[in-house]
Amino acid sequence: MDTAKLYENATLAEASYANLSNVQTRDELIIALRTSKFSLQQATDLAALWSVRYHQANTTSGFSSTLFQSTSDANTYVYALRGTEPFTYGDLSADVGDIVTDGVAIKQIIDLYNDVAWMRAGVGQTYQAA
Repeated sequence: MDTAKLYENATLAEASYANLSNVQTRDELIIALRTSKFSLQQATDLAALWSVRYHQANTTSGFSSTLFQSTSDANTYVYALRGTEPFTYGDLSADVGDIVTDGVAIKQIIDLYNDVAWMRAGVGQTYQAA
């Protein structure tokens, strides 16, 4: 993988920490990214290349994801999973209560399964949740 692609993926990973729940437009994406430590140039560059197709805000387990869609190729997506947010109960519970004691964050794995099942089913369709 080339350096430019690594930078792009790292930028999308960092963007997944932003609160993107109600982002519909390019300007809303820039504002949300700016609120989440992005410089104006970084936010503008990302918003020129990617839009938010779907965002799952923190669940009770601390799971969060964002599906980005390329603005230049409607068939190109990146599914970004956010890591642990410091001082967030769900994340700390998963890290300490699940990973340390059980070796896996089972509640977050279930949330991930349900998130992917929901996206695969499509809007308005039923799916089997765990």
